[in-house]
Amino acid sequence: GYRVSYFRVPVTDEHEPEEKDLMNLIRVLVDVDFEKNHVVFNCQMGRGRTTTGMVIACLMRLKKNNLEVPQSQNYAPKEQYNLITRLVRSLPNGEAARMRVDYCIDICDVMQNLRDAISSLKKTATADPDPEKRSFLLHRALHYLKRYF
Repeated sequence: GYRVSYFRVPVTDEHEPEEKDLMNLIRVLVDVDFEKNHVVFNCQMGRGRTTTGMVIACLMRLKKNNLEVPQSQNYAPKEQYNLITRLVRSLPNGEAARMRVDYCIDICDVMQNLRDAISSLKKTATADPDPEKRSFLLHRALHYLKRYF
């Protein structure tokens, strides 16, 4: 048979993982041999939380295996966010870290690209005349931005 391990991280739909949940996920992933094992993520819709887990696992795999982001492509986001720009500037290797995150977001975007979700929600909110709906959509976009953060 197959050896299967199960680990549940309870993340609220349309939200970023809380720090304690992120640390629990990292504790599990740090023991994974990514060259010999598969890691599967799933949430109810199979989009936001699933993609977030996949991106985190991708980043862990790069780190654990000392892998570099392929330099043949430009992983710069189409849209720049002030919060992310300030964070990148404040980190010692901020630009390299952003490139790794953007690379993982791009290769894990089968169901949803986390950066594109921010942009799409922001555009939809801006165009919506209903203040309540606009506020709701901007709030969702903020949660996606926090995942990117």
